[in-house]
Order: sequence, then structure tokens, then C-alpha cells
Amino acid sequence: MHDGPVLDTIDVPLLPLSRTDKSPRGQPRGECAFSSAECIDRRHHMTNHWNERWDALADRLAQMTLERYPEMASYLGVHTYDHQVYDNSETARDAEIRALYSLLREIQSIPRDALSPERALDHALAESEIHHRLIDLEAWRSWTHDPDVPNSIVVGGAFALAKRSFAPPEERLKAVISRLKQAPGVFEHARRQLSEPARVPTEIAIQQVKATVGFFEQSLPAAFRTVTDTSLWNEFEEANRTVIDTYRAYAAWLEEEVLPRAEHSFAIGERLYSLRLKWGEGVDMPLERLIAIGQQELQRLQEEFTATAARIDATRSPREVFEEMAKDHPTADQLIPFTQQMLEELRQFCIDRDVVTIPSDVRCRVEETPEFMRELTFASMDTPGPFEEVATEAFYNVTLPAPDWSPEDVEGHLRAFNRYNLTAISIHEAYPGHYVQFLWLKHAPTRLRKMLGSYSNAEGWAHYCEELFMELGYRAEDPRYRLAQLHEALLRACRYVAGFGMHTQGMSVDEAKQLFIEQAHMEPINAEREAKRGTVDPMYCNYTLGKLLLLKLREDMKRKQGAAFRLRQFHDDYLKAGFPPIPLLREQMLGEVGEVL
Repeated sequence: MHDGPVLDTIDVPLLPLSRTDKSPRGQPRGECAFSSAECIDRRHHMTNHWNERWDALADRLAQMTLERYPEMASYLGVHTYDHQVYDNSETARDAEIRALYSLLREIQSIPRDALSPERALDHALAESEIHHRLIDLEAWRSWTHDPDVPNSIVVGGAFALAKRSFAPPEERLKAVISRLKQAPGVFEHARRQLSEPARVPTEIAIQQVKATVGFFEQSLPAAFRTVTDTSLWNEFEEANRTVIDTYRAYAAWLEEEVLPRAEHSFAIGERLYSLRLKWGEGVDMPLERLIAIGQQELQRLQEEFTATAARIDATRSPREVFEEMAKDHPTADQLIPFTQQMLEELRQFCIDRDVVTIPSDVRCRVEETPEFMRELTFASMDTPGPFEEVATEAFYNVTLPAPDWSPEDVEGHLRAFNRYNLTAISIHEAYPGHYVQFLWLKHAPTRLRKMLGSYSNAEGWAHYCEELFMELGYRAEDPRYRLAQLHEALLRACRYVAGFGMHTQGMSVDEAKQLFIEQAHMEPINAEREAKRGTVDPMYCNYTLGKLLLLKLREDMKRKQGAAFRLRQFHDDYLKAGFPPIPLLREQMLGEVGEVL
């Protein structure tokens, strides 16, 4: 067995990328018992030695990741494992834990300061990634309390193969069939492992599982409607029917047997929250300080929201101004084409204002959010993986109202997509947010950097872009766009406060819902969705956290470079590195660590 548990035995420093005290062999840096030329030769030899050792370990981690997480491999564009599914058995998890501990010991035996700069950053990224996985495997153990885990595995694996035409439909359908045939086993393991169900995550899972049946009944068959091989189609229909039956039985089991006993807490607690921040995001600070930072940001945004609303109509309250503004929204039928038209304007602004290099002319396509994702997202970006060589489609998913919603709920949902909010959302998801960042990912310097990264980097960049556009004067003549951007920022700041609150301070879901209603000016139906999301996505503080980390990095870079600072170059340098934890980028970009916030 491993040397665990990770919570007790692993506590090595995350930073810095280089050390200044000792050389790899323990020799004080700057001293050598040989001549200068001999010292240079020996150091060059040792550097090559450590670089070669590291390259082998980096390849092992990459390969281990792809083999262990075949659905992730499919999304990344590596299709070697398209016929496989994630093995969610305890035996497989125990084997993964042992392998990770073994690899971690080998990685820690390589001195980071003996590596080339890009390898040193990869070394830090790999170490934090392994720690993060071990924390999830040994401490969080989501499969014991979140009933949606098997749904995510099964539908994610099928969706990754159906969405893009990276191979002929017959070839992709064979892989889908293979994954579908393994699905009942995934659910069998999940039933045995769900020992501490929490009520709200169980309620979410019931909704998600029921909604996903529609994906298997309609969307998945439609994705392969051009297949003419009767035998192959019959095999697919049989496997698909079994999966549909499995889903329905699982939903019934959750409702009848699990929900009545779902009395466990969803909160992960202070210790685990701190560890996930440290190893997932590179932020190692007292929770009290981080909570205070979030409260300060929420207050700052509220003050700006109030001032901006007064510019629009000083005779009304800020909430009244925003509610009036929210009436200006497209209908459900208009939402997707309206969004598509908006993207070109945003893209052109990036070019005209020299915001960032856009490394591809391929546009993203706006589509309806897939059924299995509806309950937890308003809008999301689905881009080709960095290793994808054939399919180039990118999809900007927008959640439409459900057919069975009341007129009041439909109106409440669409108000969140008013033309001003939708602009901020599209900046976040497409230009220059997620879509541009993941276009850059293809050009990341190493294999690991194309695969591994942090939540706060990706979401922080996209959220930062919303504020950036306002800084640069986008639609400056109309303060309603600024108010909408602030509204989106208030939503993310409330996620920050609610994430810490629900998981470390005893905040209830109802209290979180009220927070979103009162502080983010959200409709009750959307506020409830946001509060519930926080029970299964404890780190959704990372939108605001990442934005603040990036703003601090930009401020420090400006101070260092002075008049030589160029915004586009800063953004390009940030994006070309992949999406590692932002604190890991600080030393590479700044030449120093310093305060991260």
C-alpha cells in the first residue's frame, strides 16, 4: 500500500521554482572544487542528466493520466483510449494511489533548480497535480457523497465521441458502443460506494440523471444518424437501451432509497478546503485572510454597481435599474442566433485594441447546452482538445428554457441573458475568454502543460476579460454594459463568499440562495441553482480568486517593466504558458515570487 494518507504525510513547499541555497549535490551555489571550465562542463552535464530524468518522468505522468482517465483523453484529442471508461472500482483507485505516491517520490528526488526553466515549471505543476489528485482520492472521495459521479463518467465518455467528427461515424460509434457496454458496471460500483450521501447533491443528481436519459434517447442516436451499417446500428441500439434502463433504475433508486437517508453534510471543511487551494491553485494563505479578501471584493463591486446604476437612472434603486435593463432580452428562439452575431464584434474589438493575439481564424459555433449539463450551467465553451488533429469544431453552449417550465420561470431565466449580460457572458466564454485561451493551449510549450492546469487560471482569465473590456472602453458610451459586467462580477464574488461559507463556515444552502438574490441581484430560480451548484463545486470561488491573482500579476509586471509594459505581450506570455496555477507563473514571468494577492 501507499505511505498515506496524503493529509498527514505530504507537506512540501509548493514554491519557489528555483532554490538559492544549495546545488543538486548539496554544494553551496557558486562554489566548485574544480577549474571554472571544469565546473561549467560538470554543471552542463548534470543539467542534461536531470533534464533527461525529468523528461522521462513527465512522460510517465502524462501517459498514466491518459490511461487512467480515458474520457479526459478523448476530450484532449488523444483517441487511443476511446473504447475504455474510467475504472471507478476501489481496486483501481487503490492502485492509482500507490502509483501516484511512487511517482511523487521520484519527482521530488529531482532538484527543481537543476532543470531548464520550462521543465522547472512543469516540475512544480506535476508535483501540485499529484498532490491534488491524492487529496481528492484519499480525503474528498466524492463518490461516497455525490451520486452524480457515475453519470458524469458515462455521459461524458459518450458525449466526447459524439460531438466532434474526428473519425468516420462508424468508427466513433464502435467506441461509443464499447463505452456503453461498460456503463452498467460503473453504476454498480457507484451504488456500493455511495456511503455518505448529502441531500442537495442527491437532489441535483436525480435531476441530472433524469435529464440525461434524453441525451441517450435522442441526442446520441441523432449524432450517428448517417451510419448505414445495420448490424452496427442494432448493436448500438441494444447497448443504448441497456444504458437507458440503467439510468432509470438508478434515478428510481436515488429517489426511493438514497434520498430518504441523504443526511450527511456536503461541506468539505476548512482543512480540505485549504489543501485544495494550496495544491490545486497554488494559494497557501490563511482562510480568514482569503475570506476577508472576498468580502472586500464583494463590497467594492457593490459600490461600483450602485454608482453605475445612478449614472443610468438616479431616481431608481440599483436593483430597479438592473431589473428594468434585464427586460431587454432575446426570446428563447432568438437567443442562439443573437449570440452568434455578437461574437464577431467582440473578436474585432480584440484585434482593434491590440488586446491579445488570436492564434486561429476558426470561429466557435453557438449551440444549445446538452441535456446532461443543463442543471449546472447557463453557458459554457467546448473547444477542440490541444491534441486534436482532425476535428476543429468549437461550441459555445447556451442553456435555453426547458419545455416544462412555467412562463414565470422562462422569463426569469431569459432575463439573465439580457443583451447587456449576454455581452459579458460572451466575453467570458468566447472572445477573449475561454475560446481564445484554449486556442493558445495548442501552442503550450510541453505535453504536460497542454494537459494539466488549474481551475483558477482558466476561469480567472475568462472573468478577468470581462473587466478588461470595460477598462479598455468597450461600449463606454452606454453604462448599461458596465452595469451588466459588474452584475456578472457580483455573481462570481457571491460564489466566492458562498463557497467558503458553505464549506468552511456553516452557511446553509438557503442562506447562500439569499446571498445571490440580495448581493448579486439574481432571480430566485437562478439564485437557487447557483447555491446548489456550490454544494458539488466547492471551489467555485476560483472565478474571483483567479481574476484577483491575475490582476496582481499584471500590476507587478507593470511595476517591473514600467514604460516597456505592453498589454498584448503580457496576455500572450500568460496564455502561451498553458494554464498552470497562476502563482507558478509568477516566478517565470516576473523572476520573483512575491505576494500573490
